[in-house]
Amino acid sequence: LPIFSKQPSSFCKQKLKVSQSKKRKASDTSTELTMGANLARVSSKHSIGTVSSKRLKCEYRQTFMDLGQKLDGSTRCSECGMEYCPGEPSDELEHKSFHKQYTADITINKINSLDTICTYPNGDRIVRLWTASNTSRSSKVRSLLSWMTREMGCIPETLLEDPTTKVFVYLVDKTAVGCIVASHVKTAYPLLPSTTGINSAGGEGSKDAIQNDDVCLCDTTAKRSTELGISLIWTHQQHRNKSVASMLLDAVRSNFHYGWTVPKDKCAFSQPTLQGRMFAERYFETPAFLVFLPE
Repeated sequence: LPIFSKQPSSFCKQKLKVSQSKKRKASDTSTELTMGANLARVSSKHSIGTVSSKRLKCEYRQTFMDLGQKLDGSTRCSECGMEYCPGEPSDELEHKSFHKQYTADITINKINSLDTICTYPNGDRIVRLWTASNTSRSSKVRSLLSWMTREMGCIPETLLEDPTTKVFVYLVDKTAVGCIVASHVKTAYPLLPSTTGINSAGGEGSKDAIQNDDVCLCDTTAKRSTELGISLIWTHQQHRNKSVASMLLDAVRSNFHYGWTVPKDKCAFSQPTLQGRMFAERYFETPAFLVFLPE
C-alpha cells in the first residue's frame, strides 16, 4: 500500500468540520452557563420571580357555604335563634354582635307620668303609651316598633296613622317586654280552621302543616261586626309562656273603650303568624277566631 506523508484533503476537511462543531457546542454551553449564573445572581440579589421556602408553606382551612342547611358542628343560640359555628372567629364575632342587638332591652323612663291602666303585686304594670290625642312618647313608640321589626318582620309605616290606634305596653320595672297595637275595627271574618288544627291545650296537632300555609284563609261570606282589632301583638322572647300576652289582651279589652269591656267575640286579629295563630286559638278557645282584612 502506498504511504502518504500527508493526509488526504477529504480527511482534513472532515476533521476540520468535527473540530468546528465541538467548538460551537462548547461555546453554546459556556454561554448557557454564563447566562444561568447571571440570572441566578440577579434573582438572588433582587428576588425576582422567586418565593422563599417559608412562604411556600400554606395553611388550609375548611370553608363552607351557608344556604340554610344544618351545618356540621354548628349550633343554634337558644336566646337569639342564630345558627353559628363555635370556634370559628368570624361566626362567633357575628353571633356576639347579633345576640347583643337581639336581646337588648327597650327602657322607658319616667313611668310614673305614664297612663297606667293595670298594676300587679309583683310591680309589673301595663301602660297606655300612645294615642292619637297623646303623642308625647311617639319617638319611644317608633323606636319600639322599629326594634320589634327585627323579630316580626316588616311592620307597616301607616300603623299609627289611624286616629283610633292605641299602643299598650307591658313593663317589668322600666323594660318593655310586651306590646299591643290596637284600633277600632268594625268588620271581620272567621278564620277557616286548619285541616290539622291546634288543640286549645297548647299542643300542636301538626305544626309543620300550618307553617307551610302561605296565608290564613277567611270565610268572607260570614261577615261579623267587631269593636276591637289587634293589629300587632308581641312578647319579648325571654318573657314568653308567662301569660304576658294574655294579660295584655285582657287589659286592652277592658280599657280600649271607656266604661265597658269588649267581649272576645267582638275582637279580631290581623293576618296572624304561626305563633299568633296558636296564641289566638288558645285565647279565644276556637280555631275560627275573627280576622280583619286590611283596607
